[in-house]
Formats: sequence, C-alpha cells, structure tokens
Amino acid sequence: MLEGTTVWIDITTPKDVRLFRALGEKLIKLGAAVEYTARKHGEILKLMKRFKMSYHAVGRYGGWRKLDKLLSSSKRIEKLASLISRRKPSVHVSFSSPEGCRVAFGLGIPIICVNDTPHAYHVGKLTLPLADYVVTPAAIPVEKFEALGAKRSRIVQYNGVDEVAWMKSEKPNPDELLKLGIDPDKKLVLVRPEESFAAYLENIVDREKMYVEPVMEVAINRGDCEVVFLPRYDEQARAVRRRYRRRVKVPQRVVDTASIYSFCTLVVSGGGTMAREAALVGTPSICCFPGGELDVNRFLIERGFPIWHASSYYQAAGIAEKILDAPGQFKVNTKGALAELEDPIPVLVRLIEKVSSS
Repeated sequence: MLEGTTVWIDITTPKDVRLFRALGEKLIKLGAAVEYTARKHGEILKLMKRFKMSYHAVGRYGGWRKLDKLLSSSKRIEKLASLISRRKPSVHVSFSSPEGCRVAFGLGIPIICVNDTPHAYHVGKLTLPLADYVVTPAAIPVEKFEALGAKRSRIVQYNGVDEVAWMKSEKPNPDELLKLGIDPDKKLVLVRPEESFAAYLENIVDREKMYVEPVMEVAINRGDCEVVFLPRYDEQARAVRRRYRRRVKVPQRVVDTASIYSFCTLVVSGGGTMAREAALVGTPSICCFPGGELDVNRFLIERGFPIWHASSYYQAAGIAEKILDAPGQFKVNTKGALAELEDPIPVLVRLIEKVSSS
C-alpha cells in the first residue's frame, strides 16, 4: 500500500493525460496522493478538464525554434522548482519530461521515466541519465535507451505497449459522434498529423506540407468518407481549414478519440499513439511516422493487430484505398490478443512502491 506517499506526475503531451490518468486512479486506490502538473500544449489542459483531473498548469510548449524551446523549458524549470520544493513529493513520474526530471533531480526526488520514443534524442539525453528507473516496452532494444544515457540495470521492460493501459477498458461512445456531426452513412476516417515541431523531426519534415495529407486526399476524393482532422498545432488546423474548407471536419472542441475508434473505418496518424490505440480495438490504422518504422508498431503487427507502416506518401495512399474499398476485410477482433498484452500500470506501481519505501 502507498499511504503517506505523494506521487508527482508531470504531463507534457496529450498521450500522457490518458496514461497517467490510469496510473493516478490506481495509485489513489492504493492510498497515495497524486499531484499533477501540466504544460500548455495542444489539447493537454482541455483533456484534463474533460476527465476532471485536478492539476497545476505550469509553463508552455516552446514551439519549433531551438531558442524558444530552451527559454520555455528554462522558465518552466524555475516555476516547477518553486512549486515542487513546497509540495515535497515522494517520487516523480513522467513520460521523460525534461523539466520534471531536472527539478526532481535537483531536489533529490527519485525519478521514474516512461519512454517508448528513443528516436526523441534530445528529450532522452536530458532525462534518461537522471532516472532511477526507465520503464519501456520490451519490443524496443535496451541498447537504444543505453545510447541515450540510461543504465541497463535500471531499465525495466514489459511485454506490451503503453496504450494498453487505457484502451483495454475503453468503451465506445456514440454520443461523441453526434457531437462531431458525423454522417452515419459515410465511412469515418480519423486523421492526426505528425509532430512537425518536434526536435527529432528537424530537417526531416516540411512544416508547410503534412505527411498525412495525400492519404487524407484519398478519402476526401472518394466522396463516401467523412474525414475528421485532429491537429496538434493551431498552424496545422488553419492550414487544413484553408485548403479543404468544408470537405474536412476540424473540431473546435477536444475529442475523446479513444471512445470512437470502434466506429472508424480507418485511422491515419503521423505519429504512433493514435495508430496503436485504434489497432488495439481492431480498427485498421496507418502510421505515416516520418522517422521510419517504430519497434512498438512492428510488435503489434507481428501479433496480428491491424496497423500498417507506410514509408512514403504513395504507399500510405495505396493502403488507404484498399482498406476503404473493402473495410470488412480489414477490421479485426482483437479481444484475445489485447488480453495477452502486458499493462504498464502494475509495473509502474511496483516501482513507485519500491522507490518510495527505500
């Protein structure tokens, strides 16, 4: 049990909200106190409000320019240091938050990092060397984390993917479709662009042209699809509204995507999270990640989950066309396969118990 333990969780990406909501609920049941901090970035704060998560909003995302990233991070460290030095938590947990890890290290607070993105070189170098434990999917070779400074003896792996933590209990919610105004007679295609401002994609992506656009255009031009575009940044939202106008829905409000994957014909993602979420519930997904095939995606493909990696615009468009032509051939019943995957939450709880009692 964790009575008397305070766990500080720093949230820096939308994915963190779902992962650490699940972790927080478990920790509270075990008697721990949970303190969330979060930065203003994308839909993070809106999602946390929707899920009724209490949090301290601290700082913001710095954008794509190096100097802006550095200055934003520095300011956030200062604000977090002031807050956390007063709260005195027992342990810090984050998805490798540079500011969270730096503050925790400076204040002598044990650090547990979750990480399934060794391609995020800059974040990894700033966080993994400071961590007491690094929790990662076993699908990713430990050498990739060692190269970023993680100690092999402190890398704890589990046989699953992060998204299992929340998708295994997610229930479809048709009300979410009604709020979006989806035409029930059309095939629903959900599109999420790449992290075009991320440091690890510098010199790889064109910020004026999103990788997912050619695939999106396949669905638009068919006439039998409803396309919903979920931007990461305001710039992406403005670009899609300007280019496609009413042919693509760009929601003004935050969407609980996890509750509508079951109703989708296809999910297209420039990152990995949404593609894996959809595949876990049997909905075909295409990952157009510009940095190459991800180890965790290959892990799911090998286990029969309907997720495809596309190495080019054209390959992605071809896969999309096939799926949209015959959706029934690509939907998969994944209940059995999903049940076999390991959930990272029990792993995190065990480590929190270990470091907080030492």
